[in-house]
Amino acid sequence: MIAAQEMERSRIARDMHDDFNQQLAALSISLSALRRRSLETAELDDALRVLQERTVAVIQQVRDFSHDLHPGTLDHLALVPTLRTYCADFSRRHHLDIHFCAHEPLAPLPREVALCVFRVVQEGLRNIANHADVRDARVSLTQTADLVELTIVDGGRGFDPAARRGLGLLSMEERARLTGGAITIASAPGTGTTIHLQVAVRAD
Repeated sequence: MIAAQEMERSRIARDMHDDFNQQLAALSISLSALRRRSLETAELDDALRVLQERTVAVIQQVRDFSHDLHPGTLDHLALVPTLRTYCADFSRRHHLDIHFCAHEPLAPLPREVALCVFRVVQEGLRNIANHADVRDARVSLTQTADLVELTIVDGGRGFDPAARRGLGLLSMEERARLTGGAITIASAPGTGTTIHLQVAVRAD
């Protein structure tokens, strides 16, 4: 788990370097150019508008990365609104149509269970965006008296779970195990992928 955390931090550092540094460098170059040039009012307005749009994009990326790293909304919102917001944000960022549904209201969950569900959704959607070659997916969450169930389904290219044991899959399985749950991944080349998480919850 420590190694996985370090790899995740490394990924975030690379993303920040590749995305933020490039955009901030572009902002710096544009600002320097503005200082050197004598612009008409219309040109200045257009240039400043572009800079403002780039700045807003950087701010949004910082927000997205921060939310991915630490889902602070779990601390003051229930799991369902947190997942609904995350799925909507993920759809916007990756141009995917994510259909999220949940049986409400869910009973309060221990934070470690809620965090496990959230992280599995994160990793599952990330895998869809990076590997599934599909434009839509479904995320559903249900709860009975003593069980929380999460299902993530896509109709993409699929894979052989026995042959591909990447860090993402291992991380999901480890998170499920640490919360006393179980996760199954049903997939095959050309048939899409279904991730099913079950976690038992004890009544207070």
